[in-house]
Amino acid sequence: MKIAIAILFCAVSVMAAQTVSVYRTQGMPNGRAWLVMTATEKLTWVGAFNEGVMFARSLVPPNSPGRKEIDDDLVCPLTLGEIRAALDHFYDDTPENGPIPVNEAWVVITMRAQGASSAEIERITAKFRAAFATTK
Repeated sequence: MKIAIAILFCAVSVMAAQTVSVYRTQGMPNGRAWLVMTATEKLTWVGAFNEGVMFARSLVPPNSPGRKEIDDDLVCPLTLGEIRAALDHFYDDTPENGPIPVNEAWVVITMRAQGASSAEIERITAKFRAAFATTK
């Protein structure tokens, strides 16, 4: 009986570890996690991430390369609700985007909102797909 319990415990632990890891890529929530979040959780995540971006931006001197990188990649001109909708679209319409961490999808959304070309959007998205297809 003790052996059966030990085997069951190990099996459940392995399944739990697999379930948790499928929702994260390199420690960050990915598209699979995004798709199971409620609308409130999504808006909370977007708001918190946006606050982090603005805080990081405030720590970097104006006119520095770091500030330009933050502005180009992370300062999104959309409202929080629009960002949530754009992330829904990014993950809902393209299942192969599932492994891409939400913070990297944010970069794609920001580029699109800032007027990047379709070719540039596809190039960076393909780069992210390839980079995160096999990572955990």
